[in-house]
Amino acid sequence: MTRQFVHALNEEYRSISGWYQLYKEEIVEHDGKRILFLLGEGAADSACCGSGGCRYALVPGSVVDWKSSKDEEGRPISLVEPVRDPMIKEEVRRYIREKEGIPQVQFW
Repeated sequence: MTRQFVHALNEEYRSISGWYQLYKEEIVEHDGKRILFLLGEGAADSACCGSGGCRYALVPGSVVDWKSSKDEEGRPISLVEPVRDPMIKEEVRRYIREKEGIPQVQFW
């Protein structure tokens, strides 16, 4: 199932308790497929129960069509296919952990 991914780097999203944003995107090659992953960070800096932060990686999937259209705000949109194979997920997860030092890797 192909999905749209809106490229929105460095856009801060705020909530009552903090914020998060994606700050880097990269492609990793795997068996002839280009797998898109992004790095993000967030913080609970205005919560009543304390503060803290984290870094994370998000993997939308394999690129089907790179930045082929734009949304209503002019941001590029790519088409991606979610990664389903558990072995590929583990290899991509290991790559991101080793390269970026981020243990939290989430797949669409």
